[in-house]
Amino acid sequence: MITVHLVPHDKQYARHMYRIMRDPEVTEHLSFNMTSTEDAIRYIRQVQQEEREGKTISRAILDENREFVGSISLMKINLNTGQAHLGTWLDKRVWGKGYNRLAKQEILKIAFLKLNLRRIFVGVRRANKRSIRAQEKLGYVTMDAGKQYPVQLETMEKREQCPVMLNVIYRHDFLNHFLQNVSQKRKVNHHV
Repeated sequence: MITVHLVPHDKQYARHMYRIMRDPEVTEHLSFNMTSTEDAIRYIRQVQQEEREGKTISRAILDENREFVGSISLMKINLNTGQAHLGTWLDKRVWGKGYNRLAKQEILKIAFLKLNLRRIFVGVRRANKRSIRAQEKLGYVTMDAGKQYPVQLETMEKREQCPVMLNVIYRHDFLNHFLQNVSQKRKVNHHV
């Protein structure tokens, strides 16, 4: 059974992060790149600083063996408007195995239960069909919501310099989905 552990970024993960980021299939849809372990260390220091400033919550994703398999971040956190942006990237070796779903579930519990945010924007390059399908499968993502949030969509497309699908995760949708799954698991456990 797969599990994920979200832990604060630490330079001990830099070598693994750089190894993953050398894979062009991982980086082709990202807006940043790492060309060395030193770049990974700089990235880690940057997210640590942004976290101290309250702008970001970024976590290393560890698998059931406590091995680094990716990163997930709540960015541009705005407690006044109750919103943030979410970004995730994973080692190709764990694609399609459920790590994305579990990592998102854990970071969204932080976003909605601890920070009490109302919505999370998730931008994905339209060319990134794999990521779009992964978000569709989650069951709580409002897909292609750019018309409702034109300023956020325009900002993302300028940053990415390509067409972006802007998706939104609303607090009530995630919590309903999460509580429904918890309830179903309890029913299964009672019947065993």
